[in-house]
Amino acid sequence: MAAPSSYDVVVVGGGVTGAGVARDLSLRGLSVLLLEKGDWGAGTSGASSWMIHGGPRYLEYDWDTTRLSCQDAGHIVSIARNLVYRVVFIIPVLPHDRNNIERMETAMEVYDRFQPLKHAHPHRRLTAEEAREAEPGLAPDVIGAVTMEEWGVDPHRLVFANVQDAMAHGARAMNHTRVTGLIRDAGKVIGVRYQGPDGAGSEARAQAVVNATGPWSPELGAMAGVDIELRPAKGIHLVYPHRISNFSISAESIDGRDLLMVAHAGFTLLGTTDDDFYGDLGSVEVQEDEVDYLLQAFERVFPSIRRYRAVRTTAGVRPTLYKWRGVPQARPPGAVHDRDPASARKRIRP
Repeated sequence: MAAPSSYDVVVVGGGVTGAGVARDLSLRGLSVLLLEKGDWGAGTSGASSWMIHGGPRYLEYDWDTTRLSCQDAGHIVSIARNLVYRVVFIIPVLPHDRNNIERMETAMEVYDRFQPLKHAHPHRRLTAEEAREAEPGLAPDVIGAVTMEEWGVDPHRLVFANVQDAMAHGARAMNHTRVTGLIRDAGKVIGVRYQGPDGAGSEARAQAVVNATGPWSPELGAMAGVDIELRPAKGIHLVYPHRISNFSISAESIDGRDLLMVAHAGFTLLGTTDDDFYGDLGSVEVQEDEVDYLLQAFERVFPSIRRYRAVRTTAGVRPTLYKWRGVPQARPPGAVHDRDPASARKRIRP
């Protein structure tokens, strides 16, 4: 085993949270070691809808979270404008929908108050004719629609850009490197033991160890004697190799969950499911009924959806905190960046 090295902070987890923490600390002049067991952004971040979450679904009960989400989105847009692009949604309203056109426009009028925080444009209300003219694929019985603007981003590029900037400011970053244990002194965490891609073991001492492992947080927490109780939520996406609509579209699933068909530059993502997950985090598989669940929802507002061929799927697990009978809508739709109060970001203090 190599001689132990010493840092101010060791960050475990190379998703958007861990990479961002490493960059922030490096910019403040601290010495940082960032460790990731797989590829950068290959976990929860990479399995997202490729958007910066603006928090519109929290408008009904938690405006502060919406405000924080929009502020954070604005920071990313300002810092990394070259990595983000506008994603315009059409939210169609059909007969007998839970929310009629007046309720939808009221919600968007409230959301418009937060748009300047993330440098986005206010909504527009569309008649049925205007909605079908903008997106001919919408169902013929649509009675109106509202628009909404969010920001799209490639999560892998965003994560790696943070890693690169952290390294440019002195951080050491290692992927395909697994933490095998924590170094403790009288119960205090003073470092980590890790194994690199070559199989060699090493140690690093630190003033603090940050647990940024997302749904894997309980595993690292257990090494420190800390009980982190999560209620992991699985989400899948269907991936189409081209744009299948002029605009991104929101739809409601049979159980009332809001789903998204996101039209990115050269592909389309359709998702996401939101189910409690009890399996192996390293082996998350897509089930046939999950695919049918998504297609069933979208063929109601976009009837031709089954004519298009998805080329692959993605699956990931989000780290939501354990809560009995939690509100499903409180979970974000696989967004890259989110200030959901249920997000698990735990710090292991020495």
